Amino acid sequence: MENYCARAPAFVTMLISVITALLPVPLIYLIYFRHFFTHYRQESITPEYVRHLQSLLSGIALALVIILLAPLINAMLPARSAFMESFIKAALVEKLGTLAVLLFIIDRNSGIRLLDWVICGVLVGVGFSMVENIFYAANYGPSVILVRALFSVPLHLTTSALAAYFLGLRRLGDSGFYRTLNLARAVFLPLVIHGMFDLLLLNGGTQSYWIGPLIIFAVGALELLIARAKIIPSRAELDGMGLRLEDWLVLFRQPRYERWILNSMGTPTSSEARLFRAQRGAVRWALTMLCIVAAAVFLPFSGEIAKLIGINLAPEEQVLIVSIYPASIGLILMMVGTVNPAFFKYSAMRIPIIFDAVTRRDGNEENLVTFDITAANCFLRTFEPFAPESTTTIRFETQNFCSPERPVSLVWENHLPQNGPTGSIVRLLGPGAAFYRFLARYHLYRLKKGFVFNLKLPGFEGIRRLFMRPATVMQKEISYQPGAVVFRQGDHVGTFYFIKKGRVNFYRELESGERVFLESMEQGQIFNELSLLGDTERTVTVVCETRCVLAQASADNLEALIKNNPDFALALAQKLAHRVDQSQAALTESMDYMQKLQSVKSWKARNAVLLALGMLGHKRSGPRCVVELDPANLNGDIPAAPEDLLCYINQALVADEAGGDLYDDIDADAVATIEAYIGGLDLRFTIKKSGR
Repeated sequence: MENYCARAPAFVTMLISVITALLPVPLIYLIYFRHFFTHYRQESITPEYVRHLQSLLSGIALALVIILLAPLINAMLPARSAFMESFIKAALVEKLGTLAVLLFIIDRNSGIRLLDWVICGVLVGVGFSMVENIFYAANYGPSVILVRALFSVPLHLTTSALAAYFLGLRRLGDSGFYRTLNLARAVFLPLVIHGMFDLLLLNGGTQSYWIGPLIIFAVGALELLIARAKIIPSRAELDGMGLRLEDWLVLFRQPRYERWILNSMGTPTSSEARLFRAQRGAVRWALTMLCIVAAAVFLPFSGEIAKLIGINLAPEEQVLIVSIYPASIGLILMMVGTVNPAFFKYSAMRIPIIFDAVTRRDGNEENLVTFDITAANCFLRTFEPFAPESTTTIRFETQNFCSPERPVSLVWENHLPQNGPTGSIVRLLGPGAAFYRFLARYHLYRLKKGFVFNLKLPGFEGIRRLFMRPATVMQKEISYQPGAVVFRQGDHVGTFYFIKKGRVNFYRELESGERVFLESMEQGQIFNELSLLGDTERTVTVVCETRCVLAQASADNLEALIKNNPDFALALAQKLAHRVDQSQAALTESMDYMQKLQSVKSWKARNAVLLALGMLGHKRSGPRCVVELDPANLNGDIPAAPEDLLCYINQALVADEAGGDLYDDIDADAVATIEAYIGGLDLRFTIKKSGR
């Protein structure tokens, strides 16, 4: 009996330690379990229960293996510093073990969804935490284990899930660079978070207060990745689309870039989604508020509460357990499930810096634009088939630097606007070290420009020209067949057009119905820019000479383009100035022609009047009529044939509406007499010019 009584306190202490170690595990897991279960029910997806059970058991087995190997690990890696203890002996060993377990479970089951990978990671973390907490409780007691047990569960859960997310991306990817990059992410991010946790715990003191914010950061990062995992297709879905994950991600980003451009111009987009969505459930919010209120109320009494439960804790540990831990749980309850997956689908988060993509096919170069360049592929703004059978190379250029020229092959393309983004995805074949150096500089360039633009630092307005071009500000694409009329002379058209493909002709329609050709425009040019002046009548008719793809946008977009792209504004001003010069030259030429025409009409009218007046005083010689006129009063040649003379006089008098000075001096009766006399003349007459 005495031995039992002596052993009772030790047994009770161990029992309390085990309960303390296990209590956070179901609490944290149930938070996420509810979240995952709700999503699967909404999407009518059957969870991978077998994989989940395997993950939980694998986490337990991993913890047991590490505990058994602890003496060997300590001998191989002696603790020379807190950094060595936290980042190498603890974080690195445990995270490498987690990666090995996840690779063993997941790589053998490539068909599961990315969200299932995350759930497997959560369960590996839960299983590992259970065993590790029991081990620490059995060896060190509740006074030592309490802080570690409470905070290590969300730590292991989140870091294991983060590693699983990036390993899942690696498994879905195809290119070597992408797979290597995600493997590095799966190691680095969990290692940093876990190492920082252990370092703060080992240093103790006020530094331990940062454990709470670190856990909240890890939970927030995991929430963002879980929301993204919900929209990333499975391997079967990718195979059905004929795309790699790298290609799907590039395609997925294009509408976000377009929305960014429209938003930057003040044009509202039809699709909007908030980053956070409101969570329903009275019980959930009640527990959240209870935890936060308890953290605030119990903080001043942390010492008394520690004494009440009979655990000897340092002041900082008292604050951690009594206040920071319940506040962290409350925030986790509030955060889980609040990130809206639709935000990543309909948002506009990244500045679409445009690079020129110069493609070379069969010796011919073509300039395209791209928003998105990766080590595996890029998305090109094309408006006709990419000719995959030809050998194509590409290089990317901006004002400051360019990439080496690399061969590419076509992966995907679409030129029907209603079927998604218009353009082509090409795969880079053997990028090489020089291209990777360009890619690093490219991402730094984007990062710098985004930093300046978002913080509105000096010069941020000039960055708009990097993503605002005629090819990117258009709202609607329309296809036209050869001979189709875009708009007619006299129509009210308040939009401008960008020629993405084809050739259009401009005509002036006369009252007679005849069309007069004015000019032609081809791919890359804009027309109807005078829509800036408002909804005015068009002075020309535009007809498609070939099959055309025209992008259409409102005058507001053109105004934003002029405002935010000085290069385009200058080119447009030069274009308009050239048109004004052409109009002035045409006007001057017309005035000269009219002046000459008026001069010709004037002397013809003068001749006609003099001839008619002379005929009034004619000398008839038999059947012939002889008209003698002073040659000084005549200009030009006068026809000798009588019928030509009659036509000459009539045309001259009718053509000159002004009539000339002499014509104005003849009253109406005289004109009528002249016309009647001329009409009744005997056509067999001659004209004799005196003095000749």
